[in-house]
Amino acid sequence: MNSRPLKLRLARIAILLLTAMFFMTDRYLKGLAVNRAGEPALDLLGNLFSFVYMPNAFIAFSLPLSGSILSALIALIIAALLIFLLRALKKGESPWLIFGWGLILAGALSNFYDRLGRGSVVDYLYLKHFTVFNLADVFITLGILAVLIPAVGHKKSRPSQP
Repeated sequence: MNSRPLKLRLARIAILLLTAMFFMTDRYLKGLAVNRAGEPALDLLGNLFSFVYMPNAFIAFSLPLSGSILSALIALIIAALLIFLLRALKKGESPWLIFGWGLILAGALSNFYDRLGRGSVVDYLYLKHFTVFNLADVFITLGILAVLIPAVGHKKSRPSQP
């Protein structure tokens, strides 16, 4: 009996559970941030890195896009992410690819949940001289890297066509 398919299935389940735990951690931290609304920032690393409630009605890096059109676009992107994740699971893609799509989906869902319920995304991590963001944003960024890095490595290893 080949144990590889069982190990792959277990790895996929572990990845999906880990992704769900990341989602729940972000939701918990967003709840903490909302409960601290109006309070001064809580310094985590001196004044370089702080925990503070900051609603963000816009998209990444506070780019000025918002409203129902943005919500509809995000809903379509989430549907596409779900399709990519399900296809990766069905095809037996690498655990890194599945993890990447899962992280992107978890981050997008958490931020979209805020947008639907509050009209803005709850950001709570302030990095001095940079921006205020949340764990979901980190998930999206790391997920993109997890999806792109294997793809770049795979293309580099292909022999060139004459």
